[in-house]
Amino acid sequence: MNKEKSKTGSYLEILIYIAETLADPVCDYIAENIAVGVVLEETENSNVTAVKFYIEETADINRMNALRHYLAQIAEINSIAIPEIHERVVEVVDWEEKYRKSVKPVEISPELLIRPPWAESETRYKYEIIIEPKMAFGTGNDESTSNCLKLIQKYFVSGQRFLDFGCGSGILSVFADRLGASYIKAIDNNHDAIDCCFENFELNSVAVKHDIQHGSIAEIKPEEKYDMICANIATKPILQYLKPLIEHTIESGYLVLSGILVNEFEEIDNALMLANVETVDFIQGKMWLTYGIRK
Repeated sequence: MNKEKSKTGSYLEILIYIAETLADPVCDYIAENIAVGVVLEETENSNVTAVKFYIEETADINRMNALRHYLAQIAEINSIAIPEIHERVVEVVDWEEKYRKSVKPVEISPELLIRPPWAESETRYKYEIIIEPKMAFGTGNDESTSNCLKLIQKYFVSGQRFLDFGCGSGILSVFADRLGASYIKAIDNNHDAIDCCFENFELNSVAVKHDIQHGSIAEIKPEEKYDMICANIATKPILQYLKPLIEHTIESGYLVLSGILVNEFEEIDNALMLANVETVDFIQGKMWLTYGIRK
């Protein structure tokens, strides 16, 4: 976070009232796509949660339009009215302090903790990953990333090759390194994500041979094969790249797919059936689906 920028200029306070059961996925979406600092506030109605965050007045309007689309999707899935977005201009405050207070360590499993750099290390965990929460997907707070981490922990074996397709913050790759990967390739088409991935590799002292590349499927050479490939992206690009991702997975290797909304399962199921691969694990979260596929 740029300290000077955080203390100057005008900001919009965005407030959304959402059913308590949907607060987590909405916060996940906001934290990964719009503003890393999200605050939850109690309301008089115990079944409703106020979700609050701040953006600069000059922020990209497309991100807010994407949020409206996302809220419309979850409203349709859960048969509720589309939550309203309330906006107001607020005075400048020390955003960095508020931001840091809003980002907490996340326990993925009894063995794995994800924490920001300013949180203290907790020695009771076998694995600990440090992630600088910036505008790159994957801090561990979102259920699609946490479920990918769970499947990686379950199926990845030390000495294997790992491909992180749509790497975002690099969190999945860092965990593969913790588990003893022999080689890691991380790819993303977003320059900010690549910068964050490099930073998080350094924060976590990733020393195994690796490549972090800007681009897409073309960055994978035809002869490259991986024991595990993770694609935590979205349904449309998963369908677009499913065939080459399967081709780059070794025989009996694993492909983890996530970023799929619960109402999009039919498209994925049909594609996997046509691809003649086996679904060996499946996690359904509140809003997102994660598939564990064996070739």
